[in-house]
Amino acid sequence: MINNLKNWMKALDENLKNIPLTQLAIPGTHDSMTYSITSSAPVSPDSEDIVKWLSKHFCLPKFLIHKWCITQKASIIHQLVKGIRYFDLRLATKPGDQEFYFVHGLYASTINDPLKELNHFLHENSEEVVILDFQHFYDFSSQDHRQLLQEVRNLFREKICPAPSNLSSITLKWMKEHNYQNT
Repeated sequence: MINNLKNWMKALDENLKNIPLTQLAIPGTHDSMTYSITSSAPVSPDSEDIVKWLSKHFCLPKFLIHKWCITQKASIIHQLVKGIRYFDLRLATKPGDQEFYFVHGLYASTINDPLKELNHFLHENSEEVVILDFQHFYDFSSQDHRQLLQEVRNLFREKICPAPSNLSSITLKWMKEHNYQNT
């Protein structure tokens, strides 16, 4: 049994490192970045239409929906230390703002600090691999998608695993041999 979840991939038996990632049980979180949502955050574009309408026409008490929006209380670092390696990410733009935000009913933090923290963790833990699943994009233009892709590439650089033609060839051993840590 692995006691140190922070480095559980490093501690795996060598035989398991040769199994395709698609056949490993990778611990993950749903709406991974919702820990940074506050009760004063604006309603985000992924909210139900009725919530958007109520927010626009009435003083919607956000503290009522705040608790519905948070599915994770642990920060990205705490999730990583506890062994989480799959992150479900939902992003949106905000009118009049050039930043990208995590969202789930309300706006959470910008993507900058959490992704920098993740990159730092990967730098310190070179045998760990994470899966960043950019699930949804709200109010994103083609230019926004290009900018996001460039920002992610600039941050993670050579750690990003290119899309393979055969997913079954991707193993932890193969990722380490190629110095990839992000899929």
